Amino acid sequence: MTKKKLPKDFRILILFNGEWGFGPPILFIFGIVLSINYISTFDLDSFRYLRDDLAIGEGKIINIFDTSIGDENPVFGYDYVFFSPAGEFSWTSYSSKFNYKVGDKVKVEYNAQRPYVHRIQGMSNTLGSSFSLWLFLSVSIGWFLYNTITGLKKLRIIRNGIMIQGNLFNKKSVNAVLTQFSYAFTASDKKKYKVHTRTFEPKKIKDEKHASILYLETDPQQALVVDTLPGLSGKVIKEIWID
Repeated sequence: MTKKKLPKDFRILILFNGEWGFGPPILFIFGIVLSINYISTFDLDSFRYLRDDLAIGEGKIINIFDTSIGDENPVFGYDYVFFSPAGEFSWTSYSSKFNYKVGDKVKVEYNAQRPYVHRIQGMSNTLGSSFSLWLFLSVSIGWFLYNTITGLKKLRIIRNGIMIQGNLFNKKSVNAVLTQFSYAFTASDKKKYKVHTRTFEPKKIKDEKHASILYLETDPQQALVVDTLPGLSGKVIKEIWID
């Protein structure tokens, strides 16, 4: 049995582990946007100097505005004047936990050696949270690596595999949208092996009782069900395998 080369667009689709594999790059771009926004509002002086040698002074709220961040717990910006030992300083702190009004007096924490570095006690001078930033970046990178590793394994089986018919021995619903098919097949070493596949589209498997299986002759446990490959990849692979 000979085979032709799988078209490039299908190789890319399989490498990304299907259409959902394009999600991680989108999430990563969104994470970069969050990063730019976070960095642009990051108060480095507060991060450096409002850890030690702190003192408490008094300030006054002069303006309050909605930052449009947070739905259930909206984040507000509080412009204030700080009456420091070195004179008056104006700055903005952010929080979703307080209900101050314009004109309210507030406690201001500051660096005793650098009174120009300050914030309203219990608030932050940086808009946004690094948690959401790292969440988006870590999820997108982890998802991308998983898809890429899975896609590379599938491509290796497709390039070097042997096609054979497998027989269904179990079918079950994993949840409301996911179905698992389990097939048994006999490899070239005359031993029987099993392959399991899960799909959101069980209708793609035209003949549930039998399925085209690709497996590695050197390691038959590495196998895949052709019909469950993303897009029209399964159909194309069947067409390029020529007796």
